[in-house]
This record gives sequence, structure tokens and C-alpha cells, in this order.
Amino acid sequence: MEVCDSLDQARPQWAELDDEALPFQRLAWLAPWYEIVAPRHGARPVFVTVRDAATGRPLLFLPLCLRRWRGLRLIQFAGFGVSDYNAPLLAQGFEPSRAELDRLWPRILSALPAADLIRFERVPERILGRAIAFARLGWLRPMDLGAWMLELPETAPDYEDHILSAKTRKENRRKTRRLREKAGDFQLEPARATETADAYLEALRRQRGARFGADNNLDHPCFLAFYRAVIHGHLNTLAEIWALKAGERILATHLALRGPRGYLLIMHGFDATLDGGAAGIVALDQMIRRRIDLGDRYFDFTIGNESYKQQFGVKRVMLHEGFYPASPLGAAAILAHSALKYGCEAFAALRERANAR
Repeated sequence: MEVCDSLDQARPQWAELDDEALPFQRLAWLAPWYEIVAPRHGARPVFVTVRDAATGRPLLFLPLCLRRWRGLRLIQFAGFGVSDYNAPLLAQGFEPSRAELDRLWPRILSALPAADLIRFERVPERILGRAIAFARLGWLRPMDLGAWMLELPETAPDYEDHILSAKTRKENRRKTRRLREKAGDFQLEPARATETADAYLEALRRQRGARFGADNNLDHPCFLAFYRAVIHGHLNTLAEIWALKAGERILATHLALRGPRGYLLIMHGFDATLDGGAAGIVALDQMIRRRIDLGDRYFDFTIGNESYKQQFGVKRVMLHEGFYPASPLGAAAILAHSALKYGCEAFAALRERANAR
């Protein structure tokens, strides 16, 4: 068991497991996060490596951070605000059971720096066809927040005939036709150079700003710098950015990560002046077809319970979260949080019962 707080010191063992990592735990994604986002949010790196005692090879790697949160010292996964999924990096063939995790967790906890709380969230049960061992930790619970994934069929006709409902097929054709009438002929185009990627990212920033206002994280300089660093460093190897274009006009945009035979859509935008959100739906439909043609097995809509995802035949990915006390102060905070949460729920139930009478 090794713990360090230096990215340079952690790189070698991280690199040994990087090929097995989910996209949100790749070095190419989180190294810019540690360099750009973490310092501006008072987060200090914490890296945990579990090695095989006999061979010394890394078996498990945890990219974490330590920060102050509501007066407490909190350890959590790196990437808060930008990473949709959190998970450890595991060596190929190392899939700890629930019992093994229960034995391993106290040793990890004892090696961590002093803290009051451990907080894990957005830990998926299964992603891109892989089970995530940490979702079996006994102190994690299912989240209300869901993630949504479409397992892609072999061909676009299979998608048309067996995934989409008759109503959705009809609506998609109508929206595609209306969009062509309003904007002219269009097509999906990937950014192959950083200059084009910057133009698409700026279009995405504007489109999301029109929808989300102050909640658009692309309007925050440090997050914009982070996404730009990932795109500039790893365009079309980890990050992809696409635009649905009619001539030079950008109708919709997608920012995504590439996984093992999977496409993880982390952010998208559209020109809402064109028949409401039609450009966004058309771009999603076209991109799903493109990913089928490229041989992908999964189209991951990632986190968020937005209703539009249901029309594409998605299945829910269960996410887990939890707090673990690392000090008496942390234990008191968890008790207070539980009392407040369940007390409010009990009060609401009593009030509802009284109103029913």
C-alpha cells in the first residue's frame, strides 16, 4: 500500500494501469484536472496504489483529492464537477469480491492522510460492459441520479427497427425534414485540428449558455481551460468534439470521450432557435448511427435524468454514493446529516398523511 501527493511520483504506476482505466480515470483526463482545476478549488492530490506483495505490480490505483468541505477535511475522487463516473483503476484480471473489498478497505483507509470524511459518489455498477468492483462497498448506496446507456446493435437498420419506437421514428424523420427546410442540408463533422476544435467548443459554450445561464460551467475560466487542455492534448485519441453543420452554421455540438468500443457524451448543445430542440435530437440520432457504422458497442448518454434520453432506448446505469467516517467529527457529521435527512422525510410523510385525512 502506497500513498503520495505528487502527480509526477504517481505517474509511473498510473501509466501501468491506464490502458485498463475508464475514460474519466485516464491520465489524459485527470492530469489536466489536477494541474488546472484542483488548485483553484483548494484540492490537494492523494494517490493510493495497492501492489501485489509477491510481484510488486500495481493491482489498484485510486486518484483522489483532499479538500475542506463545510469545515471538514474531505477525501473524494478527483474530477468533481467534470467526471461523470468515478472508479478505481484495476489491473487486468484483478476483480476483488465483496469479501476482498471488505478486507482491503480498512487498509486503504489506514494509509490515507488524516481526514474527517471519505465521500464517494457517481460510482457505476457497470459501465461499457465492465462491472465496477467499488460499487460493492458496503457503505455505498444507490443514487437518485441516474446515468443512461444505449447498447448499440450491429447495423443502423437494426437500430431503426428494433430500438426506436414507431412514434420516435416518425418524429425523428419529421424533425430532420423540418431542420433541412429551415437550415439547408447538414452533416456531422468531427474536429480534426485544434483550431476547429476551439471553434466548436466556443459554439458549445454559447449554446449551453443560452440554455443554462449561470449554471453553464463552460463560462467558468478554469473549467473552460481544463476542457481545452484535454482537447488540445488528446483530440481524437481520448476527446472528440463534433458539430452538426449546415454550411458554416453550427446547428449542434457534441463533446465526448472515447472508451473501449464506446462513445461517452459528456456535453452537448444545440441552436434552440431552430424548431425548439430539434437540432439537438437530430444530432443525437445521427451520431448514434455514425457510432454504429464505426463499430462501437455502446453510446453512453452519461449522467442526468432528462426525459429526452428515453426515446433512444436507453437502459439505466445505477450509480452509488456514500460517506464513510474517518474521524469522530466525521462520524458526528454523518449522524447529523442522517437525522436531518430522515427527519425531514418523516415530517413530510406525516404531513402528507394529515392532508389526506
